[in-house]
Amino acid sequence: ENIKKGQKIKIISVFRFVWEKNITGNLVFIKMLKEKYPNIEYCIYGSGAHLGQIHYLIHRLNISDVVKVKGYNPNKELKRKYLEFNYYLQLSISESLSMTVIEVQQRGLVPIVSNIGGLKDLVQDGQTGIIKDFTDYENLVDDTIKLHQNPEAHNKISRQCIENIKNNYTTEIEVDRIIKMYKTISEIN
Repeated sequence: ENIKKGQKIKIISVFRFVWEKNITGNLVFIKMLKEKYPNIEYCIYGSGAHLGQIHYLIHRLNISDVVKVKGYNPNKELKRKYLEFNYYLQLSISESLSMTVIEVQQRGLVPIVSNIGGLKDLVQDGQTGIIKDFTDYENLVDDTIKLHQNPEAHNKISRQCIENIKNNYTTEIEVDRIIKMYKTISEIN
């Protein structure tokens, strides 16, 4: 869905509530974003041991007016939910190839992620999302606001996200990669 100027920034995160996902970092980002651009909404979907920490930090950072914690949702439902948002936030400290980032890009959401592990393969800064060091809140926030205030740029990145997945991460492409890998392995033996 194309954004219009001055519209609410709608951000979603979906992950297990574990330390690798850097829940604190995500919420600090939201606090700093809210201070500069109050018209935001942030929804967190997931479950895990750190649910108490999330609620504590939301209260502590004084962002309960813009953050909703939704709990676990089946994947099929989430794929529909994604379409209600413009951005996907995941400032992980440790990450392999994120299926969730692939799914949100496929639906045109702009990912805001840390330059860690497999996220670097999925997101090129300013092309298919916003990607910086997970401690670089200042630039993460400023780039998000700048992008949101330029609907043409946002919509272009959104389309490039969809293309990125179509061209690089379809089931057919993955199957081809696996077949090539097995052929290579069988030739070695």
